[in-house]
Amino acid sequence: MNKGDIVYYYEHWSKSIIKGRILKIYEVKDILVAKIESICFVSYDNQIIDNAYGVSNRPVLELFNSAKETYDFYYRKQKERIEEYSKEICTIEDLIKFPLEHCLFGEEYTDDAARQAYINMAKELLKIEL
Repeated sequence: MNKGDIVYYYEHWSKSIIKGRILKIYEVKDILVAKIESICFVSYDNQIIDNAYGVSNRPVLELFNSAKETYDFYYRKQKERIEEYSKEICTIEDLIKFPLEHCLFGEEYTDDAARQAYINMAKELLKIEL
């Protein structure tokens, strides 16, 4: 990746994929980082959803060449996180304690993978659709 390249990345605050342009690449503690000018939010098939503004810094390893590649990576990582969280919930007691250790519905931050694992395990253990 080079200065001027178009890249895609997951932005956790908006929970969206953003298309951007690399302004600069630099190193921080042996990690390559790109300064990126945001262009727009994009759908899986690279259709523009809305304009995006601002500049952010992202590790080069978290940048992708297409919206599809970025979404696929994000979904694969979420699935892995949901599976890991689900392993923490083996009993009804585990299910009851789980929200005390994970943010399932926060004002500024919600751990979507933890929330989905909780919903899945409530259904599995208690046959409850949340």
